[in-house]
Amino acid sequence: MQEKRNMHFNGEYFHSIDSNNRVIMPAKIKDALNGQGFTIYHRPNEKCLRLYITSEWDDMVYKIAYADDGVDRTDLQWHFSVNSKKYDLDAQGRFVIPPKFIEAAGLKKEIVTIGIGPRAEIWDKQAYEEKLREADKIVNVVLPF
Repeated sequence: MQEKRNMHFNGEYFHSIDSNNRVIMPAKIKDALNGQGFTIYHRPNEKCLRLYITSEWDDMVYKIAYADDGVDRTDLQWHFSVNSKKYDLDAQGRFVIPPKFIEAAGLKKEIVTIGIGPRAEIWDKQAYEEKLREADKIVNVVLPF
């Protein structure tokens, strides 16, 4: 099995949500998962859903929410619990996105899954196209080459 530190998502994949809120995982993302489960997380005020390999998600949440620094992290633990869902793909390579996540991220029928290194993101197609226009402006300013 591939080690999580070597996991890398990239590319963009246009697909859709069916009438039962099911999504077929794009083949390249499915291949990168290498049979591992994944966690979908909605970060407040983001127009997308984040997808992490579950082992990576669990490590991140543990480090943040259970840090031994004397700070009460009960609210943070609660936040991560209610804003994430763990998945395994069904036999057809699908998973169901809960309605609260669809609404929170503003997803409609046409979606785009993009790979961003250690995570993937699921965007509404129109919101993604708007984000691309914004990102093009930023990249032109930031890149040193």
